[in-house]
Amino acid sequence: MKDDIKITYSTMGKVIILLILTILIVFGIIFILYPSVFAGSFIFRTEGSILLIGYFCLIVGINALVQHIYLFTFVRVGFQITNEGVINNTDFLTSELIKWKDIESISMPKKHKNSINIFIKNPKYYIKRTKNPLRKINIYGYFFCYKTPCVINVKILEIETTELMKLLQSKWKENRG
Repeated sequence: MKDDIKITYSTMGKVIILLILTILIVFGIIFILYPSVFAGSFIFRTEGSILLIGYFCLIVGINALVQHIYLFTFVRVGFQITNEGVINNTDFLTSELIKWKDIESISMPKKHKNSINIFIKNPKYYIKRTKNPLRKINIYGYFFCYKTPCVINVKILEIETTELMKLLQSKWKENRG
């Protein structure tokens, strides 16, 4: 469609995400290889808890790193505004079309200035239609924290938050019927 607006990932956003995930993996490896160094500290009491945290960091970090490399290499469009709705690829777990008719409101949270929340009329429908269990957990997390399953992470996009907000609101008013 001619009216599609495609917003790519910012180079700095990509670097920051890949750096954070690499650090998470390194911490996981260090916790797994040297649990006795951290055991007995104020936070971690036993080597078992250190190993558990290490494996968790390693598994989550590798999974997220692979997914983000895939997103940055093959998807390349971080956010898309179409005549049908929006597609949010700012997070590898929430990349399905949200139709304009299902959107109740669009807002910027006061606490998180680099994100935009899209409130949906029937969020349980969007949660239920998600088949991937990792995606479903992520969407439940967003729904629990932000009261919506769709949160746009604008920090990793090549656009300012206020500019994207204006685009979204004007397109929403135009297409909601």
